[in-house]
Amino acid sequence: MKHLNRVVFYILGIFLISLGSVLAIKSKLGVSPINSLPFSLTKISNISLGVASTMLFIVYVIIQIIILKKDFDKIQLLQIIFAILFGQLVNFFNTIININLESYTIRIILCIGSLFITAIGVFLTITANIVPVAPDGLTNVISIKRNKDFGKIKIYFDCTIVTLSALLLIFSGKSLEGIGVGTLLAAIFVGRIVFFINKNFKEKVEKIIFL
Repeated sequence: MKHLNRVVFYILGIFLISLGSVLAIKSKLGVSPINSLPFSLTKISNISLGVASTMLFIVYVIIQIIILKKDFDKIQLLQIIFAILFGQLVNFFNTIININLESYTIRIILCIGSLFITAIGVFLTITANIVPVAPDGLTNVISIKRNKDFGKIKIYFDCTIVTLSALLLIFSGKSLEGIGVGTLLAAIFVGRIVFFINKNFKEKVEKIIFL
């Protein structure tokens, strides 16, 4: 039962992360950091957001291998399979969620909602302890190597990815549309929300997952 619970909570986590990422895009206040670099790639190429996400996630796994070397556990290669699932879910949500919001207030609410949905998804995938989603896998490797809290390292990681995304668009002669206040809010607060949820709810959720 506990193995089934772990799989269910893990897939739910991926579901929420991909949903939160797409909702951030639909708010038109800025994509989430996890999708900022894939979003930038779609603007300078013809590949879809889901495919760009999958490709980049595989790169994150390769970086983990480079950092850990012999310590890299082969089971972590499952991150690649789940990267493909994430990419498909992003394309799915991006297709079915077709909204055009005029109200700035509602766009802000949608953006804030995407932060919490994404953070809960990250928390679930980490707590289920199968394999993390690739960006969080790389963040986790860095946090272990640096002996720092995951939530805090995630803030630095997200800010770095957003900066790289902006630079890619600038040097490609593209506008920074898609990277806005929502992106900045996500980079600053998703990690903090994960830290808060992890601190206050981890034991309760673990009792359910590992029942």
